[in-house]
Amino acid sequence: MKAFIEKVRRTIADYRMIAPGDRILVGVSGGPDSVCLLHLLTRLARDLSLRLGVAHLDHGLRADASDRDAAFTSDLSRFLGWPCYLKTAVPGSLHTGGISPEESARKVRYAFFREISKGHGYKKVALGHHAGDNAELFLMRLVTWAGTTGASGIPPVREDAEGGMQIIRPLIRCTREEITAYLTARGITFMEDATNFSPRFLRNRVRHQLIPGLKSEFNPKIETVLNRFCTIAAAEDEWMRRLTEPMFQSAVIETGKDALVLSVEKILAAPVAAQRRILREALKQVKGNLRRITFDHVEAVRFLLSTGADAKHVHLPGGIRGVRDAGCLVIQKVPVRPRPPRTAK
Repeated sequence: MKAFIEKVRRTIADYRMIAPGDRILVGVSGGPDSVCLLHLLTRLARDLSLRLGVAHLDHGLRADASDRDAAFTSDLSRFLGWPCYLKTAVPGSLHTGGISPEESARKVRYAFFREISKGHGYKKVALGHHAGDNAELFLMRLVTWAGTTGASGIPPVREDAEGGMQIIRPLIRCTREEITAYLTARGITFMEDATNFSPRFLRNRVRHQLIPGLKSEFNPKIETVLNRFCTIAAAEDEWMRRLTEPMFQSAVIETGKDALVLSVEKILAAPVAAQRRILREALKQVKGNLRRITFDHVEAVRFLLSTGADAKHVHLPGGIRGVRDAGCLVIQKVPVRPRPPRTAK
């Protein structure tokens, strides 16, 4: 167990996740990963004078099981001596906006973390993602879409663009087996979410079918290999981002509230890989994020820049449009037309 605890300490130190006196909100579902994280941070709290809080969101999807998990988390928080913030998602809030229930649940969960962090003075939010989660996410992205940024995996530390809080993941180098062994050795109980075994979700099929198959047929240390690749990809992606940032700034002609004007000549002067990064950054700045923006969407915009393009514009997800106007490329939000009022029958 000493090796496991030391691995967590090294991870925290390497990424400068925690400083003495920090106030940290810990996201706890009641499952093994988040319960392990809470116990470990409680152990560190004595040495670093940390003030922890526990946040638990009931997504309202599992009836009695949700109540059980909320009660378990509340009791655990009380036992360890930390305040616990519980909330139940508004019915129907996970099925809006035309996105998947998983993505919708993530948005609701992070909004909850922001609410508690802002209201109670927590500057950091600790989550229980581990090396297995990172490997699963890499494979999920690989089988659904490809891109060097996506290959970077789950960031150990990131700033939350919307809420001013910092997300930290102290278990990101730990395996699921190490976490389970720690809990077993110390007799720590946790709750098991039955939906984690449902083949309905892509992540579960990757976890219970794809990864075991890769382990048995190709490489028993496949998760270690994938995590190493993500670490390398993350460093190289950051390096490429710094290289292309001056190219992007040079290509920008004008910025507006809902639009960005870029020089076609400056974009085409860059290597193809840099062109794609310039366009992705432009789309991100206008749209606010890159969700639902795929490689094909970026290529469609890039094709507008070529002399052989017949079309002068392309429509993209999220109400975004790319328009070629002589030597300029305009990335803009398309105004939403109000629906006409319904007439009585």
